[in-house]
Amino acid sequence: MSNKYSVIVLMGIQGSGKGTQGQLLADDFGFTFLEAGGMFRDEVKSGSKLGQQLDEIIHVRGELVPDEITKELISSKIKEIDPNSTVILDGYPRTKKQLHDLDEILNKADRDKIVVVNVKITDKETLERLSKRKICEKCKSVYRDEGQENCSKCNSKLTRRADDTPEKIKTRLAWSHKETDPVIEEYRERGILVEVNGSPSIKEVYQEVKKKLDLQVT
Repeated sequence: MSNKYSVIVLMGIQGSGKGTQGQLLADDFGFTFLEAGGMFRDEVKSGSKLGQQLDEIIHVRGELVPDEITKELISSKIKEIDPNSTVILDGYPRTKKQLHDLDEILNKADRDKIVVVNVKITDKETLERLSKRKICEKCKSVYRDEGQENCSKCNSKLTRRADDTPEKIKTRLAWSHKETDPVIEEYRERGILVEVNGSPSIKEVYQEVKKKLDLQVT
């Protein structure tokens, strides 16, 4: 691998801004950004056999995508990427089972220079951010500006998610603490975890991310 890292895993509760940080890294350094939810949406749009299966699971039955399907999709995406390119993973892994699935995927892909970035905010900040955020109907970009009505990227309408209510946000937070916190702790024990404060502005958080990863735009 010519890059410092073969894989950057982004961790952080919803609203932490980890996806924004991942996109900034991809734009500035030419890394490949893979976001689990985006991969599901793209596969559904493709109309492939797997896409039809995902559409049935997500939109018809309203269920979570089974781990084996997620593993298959992420594995196939990583295989398509130049082995010398750094991959950024956002939204995966979220459970210990997925962590061990990812270990298997990366071992097979010979990607062993892994770093995990945990973008930390408090539960209170999560509630505040998610209750105000808007999402583009088309490209799914996220915005915090309550006054903005249209997407800066594609000019589509911005809407609020139906499940961004205080009660449902608290339910998601409880699930995250139960299932995802142990994933973060395992990465900490492996000595590959770096943590950044996600509370400041996007620009300030990004500066800290680059500093912690020892990355500089050339």
